[in-house]
Amino acid sequence: MIPVSDFTRNVRFELMYGYQAKKEIDKYGIVYLPFGCLEMHGSQLPMGLDVIKAHEMCCVLAQSIGGVVFPPHYYSGIHKLPEDRRGWLAEHWGNIYQEETAKRSILDIIGQIKRMKVKVCVLYTGHYPQEQLDMVHEIVSETNAPDDDFHVIYCPEMECCDGGDHAGIVETSLLLYLRRDLVNMSAINEQGYIDHRWAEPKDPKDSSAALGEDYANRIVAFMKDALSKIK
Repeated sequence: MIPVSDFTRNVRFELMYGYQAKKEIDKYGIVYLPFGCLEMHGSQLPMGLDVIKAHEMCCVLAQSIGGVVFPPHYYSGIHKLPEDRRGWLAEHWGNIYQEETAKRSILDIIGQIKRMKVKVCVLYTGHYPQEQLDMVHEIVSETNAPDDDFHVIYCPEMECCDGGDHAGIVETSLLLYLRRDLVNMSAINEQGYIDHRWAEPKDPKDSSAALGEDYANRIVAFMKDALSKIK
């Protein structure tokens, strides 16, 4: 797989110029849409972790497989929580979820992407509680039609990475590989273990860039296989 530091092709839609963007889309026929929410991930990872790793991983996929990466969408993550709990999380941790608008927002973006005559739109959420995954599967079901040349598929980061975790060894390792500069391993503290219920084998102290690269390779392999099945 192409190391993150060795990217040679600009795959980011928002950084392309004029007609270059459509030319790249027409050439590959694949676009990636990274999204998620803003929420606390211990003391060692940034608030935007879910979307940052989704965006970076989409860039890895585009470099390795082909395609164009759309700008990351930070306001499309959900949690089915009571209002008082959502209020507490916002007040104490700065968490932001878009319970009422996340699905509509993603569907609207996909509708615009379809007009570009894209063949495949890959949805990549770095935020994966069950309600988020249910939303993604609903979007895939609602946007695919048997007689349509436009396909929407889902990249299951969690399934490719030992079931995932919340700021534990999986997410920390992925970011160590994708954006080492954003990880502060020395900031891991006891409060994080209490807040996130870290325990073996998900302890973030055992994280490494090598493990993150292994996870990234699994994701690339999965997507290569999934895309090869689309005629």
